[in-house]
Amino acid sequence: FLLLEAGDVAAPDIVEALGAELCDPRVAIVQGRSVPLATDSPEHGARGRHDHEFEQASLNPALGRRNVAIWTGTGSLVRTHALQTVLSGTKSSQNAMEAQWRAGARMAAAGWRLLAPTTPMTTHRIVVDDEAVFADRTDRARAARRLVFGSGGAIRSSLGLRARLGLLAWAARPLSGFRRSLFIAVVTAALIAGVVPFWFSSPWLLMVCLPGVLYSSM
Repeated sequence: FLLLEAGDVAAPDIVEALGAELCDPRVAIVQGRSVPLATDSPEHGARGRHDHEFEQASLNPALGRRNVAIWTGTGSLVRTHALQTVLSGTKSSQNAMEAQWRAGARMAAAGWRLLAPTTPMTTHRIVVDDEAVFADRTDRARAARRLVFGSGGAIRSSLGLRARLGLLAWAARPLSGFRRSLFIAVVTAALIAGVVPFWFSSPWLLMVCLPGVLYSSM
């Protein structure tokens, strides 16, 4: 079945384009790329870049080339049998986005392939309410936290290494607020105690910290 959220517009040939990948019986989901309908909204940055452009245009297609794409919902062609095999472990109280992320992880754990072509297949509606954008980011952070630490997530599942790394890469941005909060807490504790939490010589500090800073920038 083809999944489309209300307000999104699909390309006329979306079924044919995505359905070609389902000729492989191991493919569970072909997640089409989605682009925004407008270029000015609370979801866009100062330079007109959409908040989720990196995930849609780069990260998910890269994961799809490794058969471990994330099921983001709208614009996806789904093999019904593959979804039915994991529905028993999905809680009905989850919101749609969290349920899709976790169902996709369960499919990957069961040996299914999840693909994400780079060709845009849908244009999605823009959120114009600041409160709705904040709620969406909160939902994403909660879903990413459960995707990493919850049952069937990157840590507590039978996933292979490639799929685990894919889930961790997908959760990095939604969980950036927690990472910053932890960093601030460590710095505050060090200031109050008057002692740094670790000690390195200058060469060791450069060897440990510089690659991390460069990798985060990339």
